[in-house]
Amino acid sequence: MDLLLSNFFDSAILRLLIPRLANVFWCLLTIAVCMAIGCTPARRKVKTDIVRDVRFEGNGGPMSGHNDYQLLAQMEQEATSFGLMIWPMMYLIKPAPFEPEVLSRDGYRLEIWYAHNGWFDARFKGWSVRRLRDRGEKRGGIVDLRGYIDPGKPSMVRDFTIEGLDRSKRILGQVVKRKGDLREEFQFSVDAVYASRNQLLELLHDHAHAYADLEATIDAYPEEQAVDVQFNVEPGITTVFGPINVTGNDKVHKKIIMSALPFETGESYKLKTLRKAQSRLFDLGTFSIVDIEPDLSDPTRKEIPIGIHVLESRFRMFRAGLGFNYDGFNWSVRAPISFQHVNMFRQLIRFRADLQGGLTWVHEAEKPYPTWDIGVSLSYPRIAGQLVGLSLTGSDERQVQSGQFPYEKPQVDLQLTWKASEDILVTFGPHWELFRYLEGVNEQALALYGQDFQNPYQLMTLATALTIDWRDDPVFTQRGSFWSFSIEQAIPGLGSYNFLALKGDARAYRPIKFKRLRDFPLTIVGRLHGKILQPWGQSSVPYPERAFLGGSNSLRGFRQDQVGPYYLWCSEEGDQTALAQGGTLMLGMNTELRYDWAYGISLATFVDMGILAEDWKDLAANILQRYRVGGGVGVRYASLVGPIRMDIALRPIYPEDYGASDSNCGSGGVPRATDILSGNESFRSENIDNRLPVGLNIYLSIGEAI
Repeated sequence: MDLLLSNFFDSAILRLLIPRLANVFWCLLTIAVCMAIGCTPARRKVKTDIVRDVRFEGNGGPMSGHNDYQLLAQMEQEATSFGLMIWPMMYLIKPAPFEPEVLSRDGYRLEIWYAHNGWFDARFKGWSVRRLRDRGEKRGGIVDLRGYIDPGKPSMVRDFTIEGLDRSKRILGQVVKRKGDLREEFQFSVDAVYASRNQLLELLHDHAHAYADLEATIDAYPEEQAVDVQFNVEPGITTVFGPINVTGNDKVHKKIIMSALPFETGESYKLKTLRKAQSRLFDLGTFSIVDIEPDLSDPTRKEIPIGIHVLESRFRMFRAGLGFNYDGFNWSVRAPISFQHVNMFRQLIRFRADLQGGLTWVHEAEKPYPTWDIGVSLSYPRIAGQLVGLSLTGSDERQVQSGQFPYEKPQVDLQLTWKASEDILVTFGPHWELFRYLEGVNEQALALYGQDFQNPYQLMTLATALTIDWRDDPVFTQRGSFWSFSIEQAIPGLGSYNFLALKGDARAYRPIKFKRLRDFPLTIVGRLHGKILQPWGQSSVPYPERAFLGGSNSLRGFRQDQVGPYYLWCSEEGDQTALAQGGTLMLGMNTELRYDWAYGISLATFVDMGILAEDWKDLAANILQRYRVGGGVGVRYASLVGPIRMDIALRPIYPEDYGASDSNCGSGGVPRATDILSGNESFRSENIDNRLPVGLNIYLSIGEAI
């Protein structure tokens, strides 16, 4: 065993790390010179003491509901961001000056916060100051603060009653008591009282009671660690929508606005209908502000006047940006540019043109591949009162498949869209594409795949899809679900293939609640996705349409599309190509636990599983051999463009990590790189059998995996 590890590190790891460590050294040296010339360290920015860190003793840990970060958020005294005494971060951070006069007020604030969250006996004992660096003439000192707290025992909600609802409305109260934030036997908090109050009022407003109001009574018994809460409700009269007045529109006709509204005068009043109306008007793409205000000044009036004020945005918009992706081996950088006009001919006809150019650095390639995605679309979203839309899209895409094969794909889509509700979308229409690889993959692939691999080929399909989006936020999701199902049939005669494709994707998001916690910083996420391909007659499935697994959004322990066996082809010039076999059956499952930490940073741990099989017979005979699993940890930062995500994934070693299932290379073939630990070619050719028993991959990208 010692000899095995010695040979492994001597022959592989050191040869891999030494040149990379040298590059890191020169990079750090360059940064140090730039920092010394152009930046000022944090200690020279102030003349007083700087608070490096604020900690507490006597409170709880990360999942207690009163951890250090929750308490610090209530204070006026701030702490300096991480890196005050660490080079080179000391040049970049903003120092937090020490303000002794505010500490006494902060102690009072903390006691009030504790009382509002159920700790009525909490007492703040005082502060201690620990000096780390003395103050100088030209730089500030550094101190740490420690606060001492005796929280006492938390009080629980003993009794929660709702008065004032008649028999027909009592079910609304039961919904709030069962699903609201304020629950019996849960820890009391003022925020939970207000949250349940607002939830009950919203339910009443959605059931024609526009004037509903309620008063909350809170009786606390600290000696018994109990709190009784009572809601006294005044539902008011039942109401309907009254006259509608639209203001602020200039180039958008009033009839267009009125046709987009999901209600008419005389219909039963519902607050959620007004929100739906606001969403629909925003979806027109022509307004920067949509304000819908019901007139509730007269509680005896049955008809509620509705005022709609809009502010038209610019109909023409130009955008440019920059994006990146890293999968542990391949870097890709892209610069998207787009232009759109959302009100052509003053009829809300939309035109959009997109150009995305970039470069992809493929592992061990001599130079990067140029990539692009050019698209033009024309759409009309106002058929049947904005419920149905029609769009025509054409694009030309040049990308790198599976991290190694450059291809080009011009395609055209004609799509009919039916918005059944604000959350449910149905699409239907034909799709045509011409697919071709750009670097002579044809000969290798034909020898291995036969009729499954044609280059180039045409594909004409007819597809329908159903999407249901019940997430609370599509970018930073904490609760809800997402469902997507599609059926796609290739049309023989108009293309080269005849097959059926079924796809599904289901995701669920749930915050984890604890009886003694006010906040719910934990969210558990689950995803189940799959793909079934069924060729008809003597036809097959084109290689790019086959099912694959592996990558930043599926099994993160694997590189892109590298789950399962692969073929290795060596040309006469000595170049080799690794072609993943893929399959016609795929099922993947992902589970992720996210912890909303602080400063916009969240932590995650995840487990990914999947099965990829050639067909039903292969699945039945080799289900355990086709099963793959991996897991890891990650960190996310909530940026303006979405979550910036880094995942570190580990997995067991599988047969495909030791080499190809079939090859014409003989003894000269080198197994493909499957993870960071196998990135060195000499290691793969000489020591692949002595590799570590785990695979490691790192992904850096924008957007959540689930």
